[in-house]
Amino acid sequence: MAVTTGGNLLKLALVGCGSFPFNVLYPILRNQPIDLVGICDIDPARTEKFSRFYKAGRAYTDYREMIRTEKPDAVICVTNLDVHYEAAKFCLENGVNVLTEKAPCQNAAQAEELAALQKKTGKFMGVAFNRRWGTGYVLAKQVIGESEFGKVSMFYSKFNTRAYRDLDFFVYNHIIHLFDLAVYLLGELANPVIQTLIYGEHNGAMAIHFTAVKSKAICTIQSSATEDEAYPMERLDVAGTGGNLVVDNWRDFHYDRTGPERDINFAAPLTNSGDSLSWRPAGGYGLGRGIFSYMGFEYLLSEFINAARGEGKFSCTIEDCIPTMKITDEVRRQIK
Repeated sequence: MAVTTGGNLLKLALVGCGSFPFNVLYPILRNQPIDLVGICDIDPARTEKFSRFYKAGRAYTDYREMIRTEKPDAVICVTNLDVHYEAAKFCLENGVNVLTEKAPCQNAAQAEELAALQKKTGKFMGVAFNRRWGTGYVLAKQVIGESEFGKVSMFYSKFNTRAYRDLDFFVYNHIIHLFDLAVYLLGELANPVIQTLIYGEHNGAMAIHFTAVKSKAICTIQSSATEDEAYPMERLDVAGTGGNLVVDNWRDFHYDRTGPERDINFAAPLTNSGDSLSWRPAGGYGLGRGIFSYMGFEYLLSEFINAARGEGKFSCTIEDCIPTMKITDEVRRQIK
């Protein structure tokens, strides 16, 4: 069931056996020191397919029954935000570490409730906002933290996608990723102002303007549900008082640093302190380590498994996501 790296295997259970866990998450998890003791989905055809292909543990249609019976060390839940909240609460109450996909819950009040439960039980609820592990965004976080970058003055993010069932779902299932990216890089957010264009029943575009509380940076997210969800589709620009950076489509990172005066010496040599830096992933995007490597899924899941085994901490628990849920709540209130 798993390729071990030594030591005891982590007893893992999976809630949700849809296409994303089947095609992306579990192929990565198979390289982790785990024993998949149980899988759960309300559709028995999904668990049957999962079991046949991956030789997983026993299948269930009720995650509560699975957790009571199998007593896993950790659970990964990838279904919808209603089940994410309920399953995470049940896991924490039963002494089980849990990782959920976004959105982790319906609102900030539920996030605060789960954060309090996390502290009470000594277990943790991780949230898979994977941009926190994406290579380009990790580099951006590092650069923003350097003194030479200066104070952040502008954050601009764009993300295009396919048609969505309605505007509210577009926000909490899609734009919430970009809110969390802003929280990850800049901290607490406030004062959202929204512009909306509706092109049809399931198509539209939004521009959301807000401020970062700590740096006072002006922030903008532009996102449209009018296109095919195929890359390139995502870009981040951040300006600081000492430079600016671009993360283009997760893959490419470019950092323009304030250079020396060059008004007279047009042949100034490259320096280690003033020239632009760029990063591009090497080795292509083959299946060797997963085509999603630059998007952070491997790092995210490895960190979760290690933390659930008591080897380090998980860097995005539900407590870290409270500011994300607060700004999401405010935008959802405004569009309604």
